[in-house]
Amino acid sequence: MAAKVNTNALLTETCDKTRQKEKEIISTKAALAELKEKIAEKMSKLEKDEEGYDKENTEMKKFLESQEAKISQKKHEFENLNVKSSDLQHLISLKSTAVLDEEIALENLREESKQLEKSLEFRKIDMLALLEQKIQLESELLHLQSKIAQEKEHFNKELVKTKEDLCDAKYLNKKLKSENEALHQKYEQVLEEQQL
Repeated sequence: MAAKVNTNALLTETCDKTRQKEKEIISTKAALAELKEKIAEKMSKLEKDEEGYDKENTEMKKFLESQEAKISQKKHEFENLNVKSSDLQHLISLKSTAVLDEEIALENLREESKQLEKSLEFRKIDMLALLEQKIQLESELLHLQSKIAQEKEHFNKELVKTKEDLCDAKYLNKKLKSENEALHQKYEQVLEEQQL
């Protein structure tokens, strides 16, 4: 009877451990799924941002090339104007001021392009960090699954042994009952013989 109680207690404890491990697996898988979803969202946003930056950079480069062409043309005009009479010097001065403003605007656009490139680089670094975190979580999940598989195998072995012990206990109990019945019969037989 005590062996049966111990066996039931062991089975209950083992089942509880198995359920706990299954809960841990479910929790870990849920966390991994959530992280994958966040990574997918981040990557999608980064790809869209990158497309936007590429488009802006292309438009900016075209604009810069256009501005550079204009500046080159204006410089050529100024060189031609320098050959003209002094009456045109005031007009040349005004155009020089306009060219300077355009060069400043061009430099500002170049600086803005550099800032956009830096921002894109930072976003790429963030994406790489998220990918590394994903790899780490997947590694931890594999390790946990391996550990659970080992514990499950150990549990199965213990379960087999427990079943064998239970079978042995049943056999012993049946044997003891049989011996007890035989002794009881002998006892009754002795009583009958004494009464005679």
